[in-house]
Amino acid sequence: MPRWIYNRPPEKCQHNEILFAQALNELLPDTWIVRWGYWYEDENGTLREGDFLVLGPLGWHAILEVQSSSITKPTIGLLKYF
Repeated sequence: MPRWIYNRPPEKCQHNEILFAQALNELLPDTWIVRWGYWYEDENGTLREGDFLVLGPLGWHAILEVQSSSITKPTIGLLKYF
């Protein structure tokens, strides 16, 4: 089970985020860190909220955004400011 850092309580999150968090909890070992909810500033200076920031034991990271609806047009995004 990874170490968890909560920026907001799970009971205030969408159901799909809770399901995704349960999967991360079951799959990741205790050498990983998961931050649930974090804030960042986009390229226009707008403050935005992200779902999961996953930190691996070797120093790399993954940014995960859980969608609650189906995606009709796939896009690739780049987080410029962290």
